[in-house]
Amino acid sequence: MNNRPKLHVSIYYDGNSKLKTKMKRQLSAYSERLLSSPWEPSVKICLDTFSTLEEKRVQQEILYDAVLTYRTKHSLTTSYELYTIIILLNSLTRQRLYENNPDPAKKDLMIISVMPSRDDNQGVNDYDIKWSLGK
Repeated sequence: MNNRPKLHVSIYYDGNSKLKTKMKRQLSAYSERLLSSPWEPSVKICLDTFSTLEEKRVQQEILYDAVLTYRTKHSLTTSYELYTIIILLNSLTRQRLYENNPDPAKKDLMIISVMPSRDDNQGVNDYDIKWSLGK
């Protein structure tokens, strides 16, 4: 029986399909490594469509008293850069999940969207990255 906290991560990436495929493999390997450790929260990472992401965003609003949303812009040229950003966000959320919740059955949902920047002054590889967490 798994009594570890569970983190569900929903990611929407609007960009290069080759990069998305490579990132999916990298995130699957990362998730498997976490599952093999009994000391880490269980993490389920999904690459979702935009409509699925929006449904999960509504669920997040309903389930939590408050939702914290953060935004940044970043230039991304490789799948490794995107993977690194997602892993950093994931790691910070896992830390918060363990530190702030003594309940081992606690579940949390993090939503990440990575979309090309629509700003006229931005470059081709510039992305708006937005992530939200329930509080």
